[in-house]
Amino acid sequence: MKTRSLKSSRRDKLAQLLRAREREIIVEYMARHHGHVAATANDLGLTRRSMERKMRAYGLRAQASRLREKAGIKGPRSA
Repeated sequence: MKTRSLKSSRRDKLAQLLRAREREIIVEYMARHHGHVAATANDLGLTRRSMERKMRAYGLRAQASRLREKAGIKGPRSA
């Protein structure tokens, strides 16, 4: 019984580390694309919808808005 909980604990730790690294990568690519969701998703090989789900899961929607604002992008269709 103890080995099962040890394996589960290791699996949980690995999953946590993978989620943390995925979040870091998304933040890095969002910065490269100034918070532009479609460009970030394309560069990562994701659909825009998948990217938005990940952003919501990791709490990154506000960060994308800040990056767009910092780059001088006022809205989703501004040039």
